[in-house]
Amino acid sequence: RKDIDICTHSAKVLQNDKQIGVVAPENKECVIPIEKVIEGKGGFVATNSWLIRKTVIDTLPEFAKKYPIDYAYQVYASLRGGMYYLTDCMSVYNFMNEGSWSKKRKTDIEFSINESKKMIDLYTLMNEFTEYKYNEMIKSLQAYYEYEIEWYQGNLNRILKNKKYMKI
Repeated sequence: RKDIDICTHSAKVLQNDKQIGVVAPENKECVIPIEKVIEGKGGFVATNSWLIRKTVIDTLPEFAKKYPIDYAYQVYASLRGGMYYLTDCMSVYNFMNEGSWSKKRKTDIEFSINESKKMIDLYTLMNEFTEYKYNEMIKSLQAYYEYEIEWYQGNLNRILKNKKYMKI
C-alpha cells in the first residue's frame, strides 16, 4: 500500500534458546493506527520484524535523530498511514539474554533511570513535532516514565502523593 510506510509481522520470543512467547499485537492482518503505535511504547512489535520505506529513514525528524531508537522510528514511520501488520511469524526476538538491552533495563537501575529520562525528552520532542495532536496520550506516557524514575529511586511517598501516577 502506498499510504503506509512501515510493515511488521509477528515474532517468536526466545529466552536462552527457549520459546517463551510470541510478539503479536493483533490476531489478524490489519493496519495498526498511530495511536496504538504510540501507546505501545516500542515493545508491542519486534524491531527485527519491520520493513520501513527508505524515504522515512531519509527524512527523520529531530526527535528520531536525537534518539535513534526503534520506538522513534516506529512512530515516525506510522504517522502517515499507521503500521501494516502481518500475522505470519517470520523472525525471532531474543529477550532478557545476557548483554541485551532488555536484560540491562531490568537489572541496572542507573541505566533504567537514564533510559526513562531519555523517553520523557523524546516524548517532548515528538509532541512538538506532531503539533500536540497526541498530547494527552504523550503526557500520560511521560507520567509513566516519571513514575518509573521515582520507583527506581525508591520515592514511594512521592509516588503516592502525586495523583497523576494514579491514572497510569
